[in-house]
Amino acid sequence: MTETARKKAFPVFRTRLKGRAARRVRAGVAWILQGAVMTALTGSRLLGDLSPFSVACFAAGLAAGWRPLPMALGCALYGVLSGWSAQAVSALTGCALAGAFELLVRRLPVPRLAAARDGITALEAGAAALLPGLFMAGGVPYNMMTALLSSCAAALLAPSLTGAMALRPDRKRLLPDERLSCALLAEMILIGMGSLPFAGGEIAEGAAVFVTLILSSRGPAMGAMGGIACGAALALGSGVAPAGSALGLCGLMA
Repeated sequence: MTETARKKAFPVFRTRLKGRAARRVRAGVAWILQGAVMTALTGSRLLGDLSPFSVACFAAGLAAGWRPLPMALGCALYGVLSGWSAQAVSALTGCALAGAFELLVRRLPVPRLAAARDGITALEAGAAALLPGLFMAGGVPYNMMTALLSSCAAALLAPSLTGAMALRPDRKRLLPDERLSCALLAEMILIGMGSLPFAGGEIAEGAAVFVTLILSSRGPAMGAMGGIACGAALALGSGVAPAGSALGLCGLMA
């Protein structure tokens, strides 16, 4: 009886062990991807030494169920690679503020919180980008205006990124707003890749060509538009100005 029970229990135990190991592997891969996305986005900027893209991504990630620890570690990794530049410090401070705002919102007895999720995400991202920017402005009007513009960009982008960051691997068809969200996230990642301290331009160029080839499979118009968009991201990130026309032509011909 004991031997029979052992034989019956062993397959069940092995199945549970495999399932547990698979879940841990998936969780580890998710941590690495989330950290890598934040590392790239911390290097992307619009004006000055502020990083509104990373703050917007952090707030959207919290709304989409991403883990705050790997995102913060990815932001800190860019700080280590860049020698803790002002941009990395402002991004990490903004992410910490966004996390604190999210904890505060979840503790408040607010009815119908899910219905106002996009607005809350926008407010979190805007405030988290504005406060470090005003602190670093030093009372200079131009720097204060830069902080305000970065805050507006973060507030507008954060709800738009939630659709892409909430996607699961088993999704086969995407809605139009989810496609737009994925396109925005990809453009921001390309901008950040070009600003990485080590071989960022080369990595961004390879990723831009890869994305252009993928989009060209949807037709020449999609390939041309995708190539021009990827080239614009390269111009903002690594300063490769002619890349837009070249990638657009490649997407059209592919």
